[in-house]
Amino acid sequence: MRTSHTHTPTRFCALCQKAIPTGSRRRRWCSATCASIGARLLHRGFRVERCRARRCSHFVVAPPSQRDRFACSRSHLQQLIREAARAAENRARRNEAAGVAATWTTDERLAVAAMTGATPSCVYCGHLLVVRADGFSGRGTPTKAQFGVDHIISLAAGGTHDARNWVPSCGRCNRSKREFSIADWIARDIAAGREPHARLVLGDLAAGSGAWRRDPQTGEIYLANRSALVRP
Repeated sequence: MRTSHTHTPTRFCALCQKAIPTGSRRRRWCSATCASIGARLLHRGFRVERCRARRCSHFVVAPPSQRDRFACSRSHLQQLIREAARAAENRARRNEAAGVAATWTTDERLAVAAMTGATPSCVYCGHLLVVRADGFSGRGTPTKAQFGVDHIISLAAGGTHDARNWVPSCGRCNRSKREFSIADWIARDIAAGREPHARLVLGDLAAGSGAWRRDPQTGEIYLANRSALVRP
């Protein structure tokens, strides 16, 4: 008779990459020393999250200037790029089959960028965006991210391709959200042990005011007040 064994993935320290002993209650650090150093890095604005490659238990420790770093190694980064390319091709095929072309004119892009005021920013995380005069994204900088137009409800989930469903977002949030609803996207980040990208959304929900609201019956998150996207 074959006995099934449950495989427990090995966890690695986010700082020194040593394996965390089995049974330890620590989730990110292997020792008190690494935990102390890690706390100082987090205080300085460093980002600590799990590598997004499949079946990888390593962490990524990135300074504020490397906000688009989300893989622990070059091979895992190439793997994520290939998966993102395949996902984009699949979305394009589904949109073509549904007769929907997710394209925007220059005026539409500029109008979306202006939703957050004179200084374009991501409606999910709040990062400033680089927007050229033709409505397309400029090259990202350490303080500004690339600009993109996101569908609040993805086309694959039945969302419409019109101004009511468009918001400005940074490339990192756009890639992370993919075809998920906002509620599922946040829940997925939390389940993976990552800090949710949609910090502004969570802030509005906690305050009970602002642009975003949660439907008490369905639990879905929706944009309730577009004028509140212009933040001080």
